[in-house]
Amino acid sequence: MHAYRGRLYVSSSGWYSTPFPASELIRVNDDDTWDLVVGDSQRATGGECKYPISGQPDGFENILKAHFWRAEEHQGVLCVGTNDWSWSFRHFPLLHSFLREQYGFDVYGTCGGEYWWPATVNAFGKGRHNFGARTMASTPWGGFVGSANHVRGTTVWRTENSRSCGPLDSPRGPRASARGGARGVSAPQRLIADVQPCGTALSWEPSASRRVRAGKRRSCGTRAFTRSRPAVWVQGPIKTIGSTAATAFVDRDASPGDRYLYHVSAERTSGHASEPSNLVVVPSQRPAATLPRWASPSMRSPSRRKPAVGVPHSGRRRCGPCGVTYARAGSAVIVSARSGCWRS
Repeated sequence: MHAYRGRLYVSSSGWYSTPFPASELIRVNDDDTWDLVVGDSQRATGGECKYPISGQPDGFENILKAHFWRAEEHQGVLCVGTNDWSWSFRHFPLLHSFLREQYGFDVYGTCGGEYWWPATVNAFGKGRHNFGARTMASTPWGGFVGSANHVRGTTVWRTENSRSCGPLDSPRGPRASARGGARGVSAPQRLIADVQPCGTALSWEPSASRRVRAGKRRSCGTRAFTRSRPAVWVQGPIKTIGSTAATAFVDRDASPGDRYLYHVSAERTSGHASEPSNLVVVPSQRPAATLPRWASPSMRSPSRRKPAVGVPHSGRRRCGPCGVTYARAGSAVIVSARSGCWRS
């Protein structure tokens, strides 16, 4: 548990109720209501359907996240560290080759609970035996993370130039500061995604950098071993899928019915790249946005307002709710994603 910006964030783990862990994160508000932050959509007591405000399912779309182990606030950012049991497969050659880049704990950050970015997904590159973010601390000398490691003992990491969050009452809600990122390259923010007939439409707030690239991960899943959950998902390797000079991108190679995780990164002409933007999962756990929903009182607060989605088009073919073409001169964007080998 951790108190952050006037709300209490509470994590849980479902190791003993299902064959695979179901790790979710909720937050309790000061009026005794609660929000599902990360986790599968569910029906609460009284019949209300709870959707994750982040759009992220259990374990950030990965059953290998056994649970969210520690949380700490550093420079205004809520950081959540995981216990990751992917290292258990290191002696199985086929699984090892597929999972090795994900060995080790993850740390995710957010400025308000809705948009989450990965600080690491492999224990800062030392993930073979460092399976858990066991302790975290914020100090004037930097943020510290200590690992759980049964083989070689604990390792402690320190970060000195991590992202920070703006004030909660800013016009568009809390946002990560631009000073984070590699060599001063700020990351694009507030990435959102929508499934369209011509592919997955991505849109984001731009970075000051000259270039941006996009990537994705495809999630591999199976319905075996479980009845209570529709599928068991493991993220595949990262794949760069393109670049653009706009603030939007369409992944036209996305297969209908497959699951993907996307992020975008800014890049200078020198090749120095930013940290990734927030992560989005397609299809999202959140319901599709509608105008009546945008107009409802619960959607009027700055922290919940969503930017309009517009995506580039080619010739007469328009893709996206508005068909807006973006052509910002002097910048480019690179899109990355992970992609999955099972169709729902």
